[in-house]
Formats: sequence, structure tokens, C-alpha cells
Amino acid sequence: MKTLISLVLYTLSFAPLLGQIQVDGMPQSAANIMFRQQESWNAGDLEGFMLGYWNSDNLLFIGGSGVTSGYDATLERYLKGY
Repeated sequence: MKTLISLVLYTLSFAPLLGQIQVDGMPQSAANIMFRQQESWNAGDLEGFMLGYWNSDNLLFIGGSGVTSGYDATLERYLKGY
């Protein structure tokens, strides 16, 4: 039982690291975009989330349902899926 508790506490000690967006070598501008996307996603604002994407007909989104081409189609996919 002590081993299980120790393992759980050890695992939880890494939880704060999982919420960090900034990675060594990542440009601050990229981290800022990802942070804004995280905030938008958590607020249920899919249009705001999509502002971090390349607004182009050439955007390719690859997900579990296959490939979606274009910014507008990707946004529509998010709106339908979530």
C-alpha cells in the first residue's frame, strides 16, 4: 500500500509540468498562440481556437475521421464535432 501511495504521489508531482506550453527552444510567439488556443478551447470558443490555425484553403487537417482540406472546412468540422 505504501508503494502505491508513493507511486501516486510521484506521478502527481509531474502534473504541473503537463500544463506548461512553453518548451525549450520554442519561440515565444508560438507559445503565445498555443496559450490563446488553450484558453479558447477551454472556454468552448472554437472560432477563437481556430485563430491559431493557418487561414488558407491549403490547410490540411488530419484526424480520426480522415483529411479535411481548407480553413473553413476545418472550422466546420470542429463545430460539428464539438
